[in-house]
Amino acid sequence: MSSSSSTKGGLTGSAERGRTTEAVLPVLDAASFAADSEVPPDRNLFELDFLDLESSADGGGGIENPDFEDDDVESTGSSERTDRHDGSKSRSEDLPPSPVTAAAAAAANKVDFDDVLATVGEFGRFQGFVFTALSLGILIEVMLVLDYVFVAATPAHWCYVPELAAMMNLSADDRFRISLPVDNATETGYSRCEMYARNYTGWTGDDVIRWLNASSSANDSSATTTCQSGWSYDTSVYSSTIVTEWDLVCGDSWMASFAYTALALGQLLGATFWGAVSDRFGRRRPYYLAMFLMIGFGVLVSVSPNFVVFCLFQAVVGVNTVACFASGVTIAVELSGVTWRGHLATAINYFWTFGYMLLAVIAYGIRDWRRLQLVIAAPSFLFLLTAM
Repeated sequence: MSSSSSTKGGLTGSAERGRTTEAVLPVLDAASFAADSEVPPDRNLFELDFLDLESSADGGGGIENPDFEDDDVESTGSSERTDRHDGSKSRSEDLPPSPVTAAAAAAANKVDFDDVLATVGEFGRFQGFVFTALSLGILIEVMLVLDYVFVAATPAHWCYVPELAAMMNLSADDRFRISLPVDNATETGYSRCEMYARNYTGWTGDDVIRWLNASSSANDSSATTTCQSGWSYDTSVYSSTIVTEWDLVCGDSWMASFAYTALALGQLLGATFWGAVSDRFGRRRPYYLAMFLMIGFGVLVSVSPNFVVFCLFQAVVGVNTVACFASGVTIAVELSGVTWRGHLATAINYFWTFGYMLLAVIAYGIRDWRRLQLVIAAPSFLFLLTAM
C-alpha cells in the first residue's frame, strides 16, 4: 500500500512538474527554424513529450520552475493537462509544409537553358537562320531611319524672280547678277534668302542687257528684301526633297531638322513603351507587331500631304524602330550558346553599316524623296511575311 501510494505520488509530482514546464516553455513554430535545423517541420522544436517526463519521474528527471507554487499546480485537474497536451499536438499537426523545403525541391528540378545548349550545340542551322532573319530586319530599320539624309537634303537655292525666269535667253548667272546680292559663302556666290527690291515687271531682253553693261553686281548698293515669290532649287543632285517641296529654307530651315527630331522623339517613347510590352508578353510577338507598324508607316510617309503629317508618320516609325533593333538583337543572341553571344552581338551591328551602304546605292538611283521612301519600305513587307 505504501509502495502504491509512493508510486502514485511520484507520478503526480512528475505530471505537476511537466505541467510547470509546459507553462514556462513556449511552443514555437517550426517554420521559423526550418532553414537552420534538421527537425521535421511537423514537430514543435520545444514541445515536450509528457509521457517521457512521467516515465522518468522516479529518476527525478522533471524540470521545476521556482516561480510557480506547488499549490497552484495541484489545483489543476489531470483532464486539463490531457486537453492542453492534445491541443499542443493538434497545433503542430496543422502547420503547413516549410516554404524552404518547396523552394529547394523546385531548385533541384530546374533546368538551365545554357546547359541544354552546351549539350545539343550552341550554334546550329536554326540559330543561323534566326540570326540572319533578324539581321535583315535591322538592315531595313536602318534604311528607314537614315533615309532622312536624302529625304530632307537641302540643295543650293536662291530667290525666284518670275519676270526674269520667263526670259529664256537669259543665263542663270545673268539672272543672279541682276536680282541677287553677292554672298561668297554660298554655292552659287549669291544670297540664298535675299533679293534686290526692284520691280522687274515690263523688263525686256534689251533692258536686261543695258543694265548688265552699265552695272556691276559687286558694287550694287540697291536695297534688298526677302524672297517674294519663293525659291528656285538646284536639281542636279536631287530632283525632289521635302525641303524643295515645302520650301523649308531660310526662316523655315529649322523645320527640316525637326523632321528627324520627330523620329528621335518617337524612339524615346518607343524605348519606354516596347520595353514594358516585351517584359509582359515576351519579345517575339512585340517584334512582329513593331516591324509591321514600322514598315506600314514607312509607306505612309511617302504619301504625306504636308509637313505636319510627315512628322507624325516619322514619329510612329521611330517608336517602332527601337523594338525592332533591341528585341531583334536580344532574340538572336539569347538563342545561342554563351561562347557565341559576344561574337553575334558584334556581328549583328555590321548590318547597320550594310544598311547605310545599301541606302546610298538606292538613293543614287532614285533622286525623288517620295519614290525613295516607297522603294525602301514597300518591299520590306515581303521580308516580314517570310520571317513570320
